Amino acid sequence: MIPSWAKKLQTPEMEYVAFGILALGAAGVHAWLGFGYGVVMAPAAALIIDPETAIAASLVGGSAVSLVLYAEHHPRPELREASLLAGAGIAGIPFGIWLLTEIGRAHV
Repeated sequence: MIPSWAKKLQTPEMEYVAFGILALGAAGVHAWLGFGYGVVMAPAAALIIDPETAIAASLVGGSAVSLVLYAEHHPRPELREASLLAGAGIAGIPFGIWLLTEIGRAHV
């Protein structure tokens, strides 16, 4: 049972605040370890919003954090090495989207 004081905090505005704090925490984990934004963000955000939106927000947020960290990182990897990895990741996105739509909500 949820206490009455906690029910007063269950507003859309507080969901945005909780989501923002969660995103900052996940970004901190990613900056510290070099990975992990999606591992932290997606499951925890699924407690606040629906799982599909949580996964999409995790992908967008993780990409943004990775771009910022790449801009700050020196020395950068060679373009040839990075382009192979980036190309493989971009090529896998349609498969991942298809997989998420086909496996159904029960497995997400």
